[in-house]
Amino acid sequence: MFAHGNRSLVAAMLLVGTGPFLLAVAGSAQDPPAQKLSSGIYKVLREGTDEKAVKPTKDDETVAVNKHRYLKEDAKEPPVYLVIHKQPDVPLVLAEAPDVVKDEKGLQIRLKLHADHAKAMEQLTRDNKGGSVAVIIGGEVVTVHKIRDTITGGAVQITNCNEEAGAYLVKQLKELSPKK
Repeated sequence: MFAHGNRSLVAAMLLVGTGPFLLAVAGSAQDPPAQKLSSGIYKVLREGTDEKAVKPTKDDETVAVNKHRYLKEDAKEPPVYLVIHKQPDVPLVLAEAPDVVKDEKGLQIRLKLHADHAKAMEQLTRDNKGGSVAVIIGGEVVTVHKIRDTITGGAVQITNCNEEAGAYLVKQLKELSPKK
């Protein structure tokens, strides 16, 4: 499973069977306009409490900001600046529409990655145990987690979303789902 320190994550994305996983791009006056990041799972190359702490970046890297938008109001954290590749390590391509379940803890959003990308997830998590990944949907960081185990099968579960954030995520995820 993934964990991000001892932070209480509300939008903790748990990859069913073994682990969890969005992004906004930061820039400075000298940087060219940032492009919206593709939805996907990105290996975190390094992180810091401000942009200066993670600069400079290489040509194939960018800085994304985890603004903790999907945490419960009482669990807000300061922004974290992440260096990631400009393209996702695992594109967020779903095999089917998300399944939503509401329980006493809040919303659970269950996803199934397309088989081709489930294999890429398995490789990413196998090769980077102890590292971190960021999940980006709609160009923003949803959550960041430590890789503890190899994730197989491509089943992902987002838990503990507040209802407003959950509804937004479901809408974004449905746009990534195969059309019937």
